[in-house]
Amino acid sequence: EFRRVLFRSKLMLLGTDYHEITPTTARHIQEKQLYNVVEEMKLAAGLRYMPRIFIIDADYMNAFASGYSEKSAMVAITRGLLEKLNRDELQAVMAHELSHIRHLDIKLTLTASLLANLTIMALDIFFYQAMFSRRSNEDNRSRNNLASMIMLLRYLLPIINVLLLLYLSRKRELMADAGCVELMRANQPLASALMKISADHAQNRDQYAAAYQRTPHEN
Repeated sequence: EFRRVLFRSKLMLLGTDYHEITPTTARHIQEKQLYNVVEEMKLAAGLRYMPRIFIIDADYMNAFASGYSEKSAMVAITRGLLEKLNRDELQAVMAHELSHIRHLDIKLTLTASLLANLTIMALDIFFYQAMFSRRSNEDNRSRNNLASMIMLLRYLLPIINVLLLLYLSRKRELMADAGCVELMRANQPLASALMKISADHAQNRDQYAAAYQRTPHEN
């Protein structure tokens, strides 16, 4: 199980320079503070397992959570975010990410994406069956009508799926924001962190754009 978790973590961090933070490997006070913050929010969220913590060596401000289950969960944060936020703001960001883990958002998103792809595959099967099945001539018209309907759905369904997945993603982000406020019992730290992140990205847009192009996941 540990080896599978390690593989998934490395896969998510592919293309970045990173290192893991533990109580024994924290290099300085900021990294120790990060571990303490995550541990505090893990207890507040009632999680049974401590997520693995990674720092990505990048100047831009970003953080994310991953993991199909609570046991395989991880959180990653860029050094830019770690250095530019104060403790309360950092705690708010980590509370947001741990809320994703608490709500099983990664599992939900993966399941929804899988179902969306399966519906498209099923439509393709029906389309080829309608086009190439051997039927009598009098059934040609109904077969062509069915194939036309399936073809129309084949182009419309991916658009519908994308819109639904974007809606799901936005709703889960809002739920994670609410979860952060619930865990911290305050909304000001999260608002302050989001304002800092927005201002920092606006100020360093060109520099970060170049950094994103060098990072597969950000790209």
